[in-house]
Amino acid sequence: VKTCVGLLVAMATFSIVDGASAREPIGTVLGAAQIVKAKGTQGTRVLSKNDDVFYLDRISSNGTGGGEFQFSDGTKLAVGPGASLVVDEFVFKGKSRFDKLSLAAAKGTFRWISGNSASSAYKIKTPYGTLGVRGTAFDVTIYNGRVYIALISGSAKFCDGSVCRTLNKSCDFIVADGRKLSEPENVTSAFGNRASASQVFPFLANPGKLSSKFRVSGSNCFSKSAQ
Repeated sequence: VKTCVGLLVAMATFSIVDGASAREPIGTVLGAAQIVKAKGTQGTRVLSKNDDVFYLDRISSNGTGGGEFQFSDGTKLAVGPGASLVVDEFVFKGKSRFDKLSLAAAKGTFRWISGNSASSAYKIKTPYGTLGVRGTAFDVTIYNGRVYIALISGSAKFCDGSVCRTLNKSCDFIVADGRKLSEPENVTSAFGNRASASQVFPFLANPGKLSSKFRVSGSNCFSKSAQ
């Protein structure tokens, strides 16, 4: 009986993710510049404002492109030039919350701002480890064989195998390359100024690259007070 019940639960979850719900939008485009594409079950599309985003969409931008997105639970995602990531897992909990929302990021820069779902619903996968979030806003850059993660607000726990680091101070960051995971360090102390930080954390160094919806409190790591 337990086996049958477990099978039914698994089938129900599968139908939520891969059935009719998978054909419903899970987010929308707030804005897109230059060339931002989505490739998935709906085919390959060049994205523009108000377009839909679907499960298994691989979102990518060219060397000058960038886009801003909002998911059904209010979660916001901004991607910079040369980015590539896929919405690889989701389970709806009503129309405005998720039981699961998972992204797998391959390269480039993005900013994440958590929405209305429980913190346990969110997971960010990178080539060098997995990030769990709690009411969080943060920037991630996958560049030159490393992943850089900077916390803006809330807290985040990044694990590379059995080794984990927790970020809980605004403007602290860590670096992972699959072999070593750094201790948290302050962005301002490590980079000194906006120019030196711009390649690794372009959104922190240049907040004007994002619309006002993504300029959250705590993101001005290079203000006079932060220095």
